[in-house]
Amino acid sequence: MVPPTATAAAQPAKRQSVDVLRTIFRKYGIFLVFILMLIVASILSPAFLTITNLINVVRQMSVVGLIALGVTGVIVSAGIDLSSGSVVGLS
Repeated sequence: MVPPTATAAAQPAKRQSVDVLRTIFRKYGIFLVFILMLIVASILSPAFLTITNLINVVRQMSVVGLIALGVTGVIVSAGIDLSSGSVVGLS
């Protein structure tokens, strides 16, 4: 039979490893998911990690980035206006 002190000592070690994993996932979870998505997409589509595709993604995101910068300026200046979608639709 195992003495009760041996099982009591095993519990904190197990809990500590779970706490470490939980802390790592809280800090870096979004990056791990992003890297996992990149790996899966590059396996499923051989043209995913090409220069042409990366340039295309940057071009498409440039408009959204400029709109986000403008809306951020409005929100920071305490003039909460979230109607950027209608402005983009009219332009």
